[in-house]
Amino acid sequence: MATQSAGLAARIRKSAFLLAMSVLVLTGIGTLSLQTYNIGRSIRQSQTTTLQVLAGNFNASLASITETAEDLSRSPLIWTALTDTTGREAYLRPFLRQYNSGKFSRLALLDYRGRFIAGSAELIAEFRPVADELATRVLAASGAERRPIAVDQGNAMLVAYPVIFPYTEDVIGVLFGRIDLSALLDEASGTLDERFNLLLKRADAPVIASRDTASHRPGTQPVTQMVQPARHPDLYRITLELYRNDNPWFKPLRDIVLLLIALAIPLMWLVWGFSNRLANRLTVRLDRLAGAVSTPLADGAPVIPADDSPDEIGALSRALREALDSHRRLSDNLEREVALRTQELQASRDALAEAQAVGHIGSWAYDLRTDTLDWSEETCRIFGLPRDTAPLAKDFFGALHADDRPGVEAAWRAALDKADDFRTESRIIAAGELRWVNIEARVRRDAAGKAIDVIGIVQDITALKHANTRLEQALHAAQAANRAKSRFLATMSHEIRTPMNAIIGMTRLTLQTRLDAQQRDYLDKISGAADGLLQVINDVLDFSKIEAGSMEIGAAPFSLRELFAKVVNQLDFRAHENGLELHVKLDEQGPMDYVGDALRIGQVLLNLANNAVKFTRHGEVSLELRRLSSDPGGDVLEFVVRDTGIGMTPAQVARLFRPFSQVDDAITRPFGGTGLGLAISKQLVELMHGTIGVESTPDTGSCFHFALRLRPAAEGAGQAAPACCTAGGPISLRGRRVLLVEDNPLNQQVAGEFLRRLGMTTDIANNGEEAVSRALERTYDLVLMDLHMPVMDGYEATRRIRRHFDHDALPILAMTADAFSDARERCLEAGMNDHVAKPIDFRTLPDVLARWLAIADAAADHVRPAPPFDPSTPGSPTPAAPSTPAVPIAPPGLVSETDVDEALARIGGDTGLYRELAAMFLEQYRDGCTRLQQLAAEGDLDQLRFEAHTLKGVAGNLGLNALQAHALLTEGMIRAGETDGIPEQVRALTDALDDTLRQLSERLAADARWPAGQLRMT
Repeated sequence: MATQSAGLAARIRKSAFLLAMSVLVLTGIGTLSLQTYNIGRSIRQSQTTTLQVLAGNFNASLASITETAEDLSRSPLIWTALTDTTGREAYLRPFLRQYNSGKFSRLALLDYRGRFIAGSAELIAEFRPVADELATRVLAASGAERRPIAVDQGNAMLVAYPVIFPYTEDVIGVLFGRIDLSALLDEASGTLDERFNLLLKRADAPVIASRDTASHRPGTQPVTQMVQPARHPDLYRITLELYRNDNPWFKPLRDIVLLLIALAIPLMWLVWGFSNRLANRLTVRLDRLAGAVSTPLADGAPVIPADDSPDEIGALSRALREALDSHRRLSDNLEREVALRTQELQASRDALAEAQAVGHIGSWAYDLRTDTLDWSEETCRIFGLPRDTAPLAKDFFGALHADDRPGVEAAWRAALDKADDFRTESRIIAAGELRWVNIEARVRRDAAGKAIDVIGIVQDITALKHANTRLEQALHAAQAANRAKSRFLATMSHEIRTPMNAIIGMTRLTLQTRLDAQQRDYLDKISGAADGLLQVINDVLDFSKIEAGSMEIGAAPFSLRELFAKVVNQLDFRAHENGLELHVKLDEQGPMDYVGDALRIGQVLLNLANNAVKFTRHGEVSLELRRLSSDPGGDVLEFVVRDTGIGMTPAQVARLFRPFSQVDDAITRPFGGTGLGLAISKQLVELMHGTIGVESTPDTGSCFHFALRLRPAAEGAGQAAPACCTAGGPISLRGRRVLLVEDNPLNQQVAGEFLRRLGMTTDIANNGEEAVSRALERTYDLVLMDLHMPVMDGYEATRRIRRHFDHDALPILAMTADAFSDARERCLEAGMNDHVAKPIDFRTLPDVLARWLAIADAAADHVRPAPPFDPSTPGSPTPAAPSTPAVPIAPPGLVSETDVDEALARIGGDTGLYRELAAMFLEQYRDGCTRLQQLAAEGDLDQLRFEAHTLKGVAGNLGLNALQAHALLTEGMIRAGETDGIPEQVRALTDALDDTLRQLSERLAADARWPAGQLRMT
């Protein structure tokens, strides 16, 4: 029993020992496991805290970069550069260059068509397919979808930001930015101990970037933290994973420790005690770190306790302090960047406000959903409101002018209903002042097409309106002045050419009578002076027509041989008088008939040739024709006039071709001239698209030349039969009957006498009505028709005659002193065949008459006989009474006293005829004062002007120049529309007429021989 009890006791003791050892071993193992778990938990908590700090730093840096890029895409400089194609080089590239560094390895800007504008072209080239896809998605997005889009490209992120035009909300471009995630990761984990590995991953993608190239051990559980931006949560979602790289000897050591604990209780107790103390020390240090890191940043930056231990916790503490310092630096940099961007944004706003003020253009926006209106400072100024005003819609519509408000409101309603654009130009009342504004806006709509807001501009165009008004007034004044100038030139042409016609015609008729040598010398000088005066008149009128742009260049077939022959015929006599040889050299190796304005070409050639004869005292003058080139567009011909005259210096040549200018005042005295000829020649050549020039040597001579491109005429087109010939032979003027329609007795006498000397029979009609009657009463071969006559003018008379006679059967030639081309056009429109300018050149008139008589003879078979006169037929003209003998009326002239001698000279010194004319004047104007006063009182200005015009001619005929001056002034005032001064002028005219009638009557009664001598009347 004792032995069994002892064995049992031993077994019990042994079992108890084993149980105790087992409990101790299990307790040791459990304690070690618990302490290992606590250590792992503390380390994992420390890793989590570290990862939170690192993730915060990483996310802050990444968010700062992406938000800065987005703010950059919204910068006015970016969207302004996309629309400013000319000025963006000056500021856009330097502006982007400052961002093409740092975290943005590259930036690139594309327009709405995907074209590269500025930045890094390499960025677009490197990521072209992805960039094109991103650009397409960004540009096609609308509404809420207009946001940045990011994609991963290796260890980088490519972000596309839409550039939105703020006034239209349209996407006008794309800003690309490449973010180096590896660089950001390295910066965020720069102070992390090498025993830790930080990975950057997406949930559905492999590792994007890693702090360490060493891979973690399999089975090691990482600490993860997701980061995403606050502004655009869907832009990116990135996971940070923090691994602790275990040492390879850690697990064997742990196994050995466990084995030792299992084998020896003391060792277990020692290990347990040591691990417990070690765990407590680690836990305390880690708890301090966790407590410091978990301090909210809003309460200030956390203070990490100093721990310089060489273990992991010490390293983790140092890493946390360095990470916190890095965070502080990043925060400071971010604050400075935000402050800089805020300053730049404010500067952009200030620049925009200043630009609006300079351009008087304000901006405004109207939110239809909230019924709020936002005006810029300039808009408030335009509408006369303070800057801090919160405007309402009624402020806008209430400021509109009452007359403009209905139209603007209708346009506004139409824009909101169906139109997208709103434009109006109207008046407003701002601060008591009337202003003109131009308003333009665009209506923006939601997906359903409902209008949600309106964005627009308003421009103050008051100054522009006033400037346009002044410009229109100045334009009307200039046009009125130009019309007045044209009327004046036409009037002066008529008034000057009419007496010139008489002077030249009467002089040439007188030269054909018997004269002594002295009389012929006087008349030759008068004829030469009259021709010179006519040339001056023609030059001035030509210059005026060219200056006014009314000079027309014709195009008709002509012969170069005939052109040079006419010029030579006019030069031959003067050249012979000066003892000069006149030579003509024509290059006939080509056509001689061309299409062009032969009149103007001959005018230029004759002017140059006349100058050559004038300035050459001995030697020769040569006229040459050269052919310079030929092509399908025509032949370039050069007309050359060469002389051996006085020549010119280079300085004198430089002053040529200027109007009213000669090369030297010393030349004007011996040679005379107005200085207009060369100026007109140059302008005529340029009107014909040619060039003119000169080479000259003093005391040797000059060579003037001008070149024109002319088109050859069809064969035979320029070789018309001479004016006095037909295909059957010469045309005889003798025996032909001509109807001369002219209201001026003096012109009747001159033209009638000349026609009679040609052997032609002449009938005279005093006005258009008489002309129609005579044309229907008897047969005429030709009609010479004046244009401006009483009762019926020449235009209406021609139209009525053309109802009975074909165009070629009865030629009607107009006679007028009008200077401008519209008179010729009106003549042709009325049915006349040709136009003869006054004063009539009686040297060329026979050719003109013969040419049209030949055409009439050729058309004789088509002449319709004149119907017999029937007084009972409505519209039949009444036959005119036979015309009375012509009374010569002197041409008008403005002098201060009566010159009877001048009047006597014009009628060949026939005092009897003068007394007869004076008696007729007294009889005709016995009641003239009463008639003039009655017309003025009744306001019949047309008849009053006609009476003054008639009195002017009659007074001039008798040498009553003071009376003539009053009549001319009265007529001119009525034509100019100066009605206010007409009553006073009529009184002056009637006073002058009454005094003239009294003095003339007394003189005729007192002296039966008067005016045998000289008489002066005042």
